[in-house]
This record gives sequence, structure tokens and C-alpha cells, in this order.
Amino acid sequence: MISPKICHRFVGFLEEEAVITYTRCIEALDAGRLPIWSKTPAPQIAKNYWKLSDNAMMKDVLLAVRADEATHRQYVH
Repeated sequence: MISPKICHRFVGFLEEEAVITYTRCIEALDAGRLPIWSKTPAPQIAKNYWKLSDNAMMKDVLLAVRADEATHRQYVH
């Protein structure tokens, strides 16, 4: 059996890595290295889940997902 503290710490580490990954994606998008994503509207399922505006774009999705991941990494048992 694995200690719950170890499991929670591992999940926190994974969430932190996700935040870093989404930050890099946002930076790449802002730098023009993801030109297709800069013109891609957010999928309806993402708009519904994160309560994004009707005119939300992929960057808005990335920002919402990153914020969500950031809250998960803060969880301490």
C-alpha cells in the first residue's frame, strides 16, 4: 500500500507540471508559434464546462484549464 500523503504529493507534482505545460502553450500561442490555435474558436463543450463566453477562443480554454490545474496542485490532505 502507498501512503495517502505520498499519493497526494505525487498528484500535486503532476498538476504543477500541467500548469507549466499550459503556460508554455499560452506563451507559444502569444508568440505566434501556434497560428491555427490563434484562429480556433473554443469548442462548445469547453465553453459550457468553464462558462466561457460565446466568442471564446482556444487561448481562453488554455487559460481556464491552467487555472483549474493550478487549484488542484494546491490541495493538501
